[in-house]
Amino acid sequence: MIRFVLTALIVCTFIVAVDGHTASAHSGYWKVNGGLGLNLRTGPGGSYQRLYTMPNGRVVKAYGHRGNWMKLRDTVTGTIGWASLSYLVPAGGGSGGTAPSTPSLQLCWDSSFGVTYCAPYWIAQTIYNAAVRYGVPYWAMMGIASCESGFNPNAYNPASGVSGIYQFQPSTMAWIYPGGNVWSVYDSANAAAKLLAYGYRSMFDCAWRIGY
Repeated sequence: MIRFVLTALIVCTFIVAVDGHTASAHSGYWKVNGGLGLNLRTGPGGSYQRLYTMPNGRVVKAYGHRGNWMKLRDTVTGTIGWASLSYLVPAGGGSGGTAPSTPSLQLCWDSSFGVTYCAPYWIAQTIYNAAVRYGVPYWAMMGIASCESGFNPNAYNPASGVSGIYQFQPSTMAWIYPGGNVWSVYDSANAAAKLLAYGYRSMFDCAWRIGY
């Protein structure tokens, strides 16, 4: 069994303190992507009081994060609280949106192969959500994206015409994830996870290179 150690390498541009809890830099607009919704709590943890459940698709304004919890404001009710990052994706119609204004913010995973995969937090979180949604290994999703594009959503190969973070042909995207956009991290991550879940790992040249 391969074990992975999650380490966060965080470069903070500002620190804010709200309700007695300190939050490091994490900004921008995000969207609830939690199926049945996402609980808004009074503090950064599941043990804090639940204020209410935000519905799936609700847009929130981020003010920072602490660990895997985001400080945010519900743009509909105006309520400020904390919610799990695991069920938030960058806003933008569910198609990846724009990255937070802290591009130096990184999440890194060390694999037992001695390889470290580092990506901007919003990209790593989007990949994680896709991996969980389709039940595929997170480390494989990270490794393939690192190998294929270096986590660059704008990567393009003029020789083959493949594009985006997982280097898809538009025809492949249309087949596996109808309506998806190859330039969208959200769509590409979900298309890649779906392919892996259906056993099509051979479609990624990088899959064997990372030992998957």
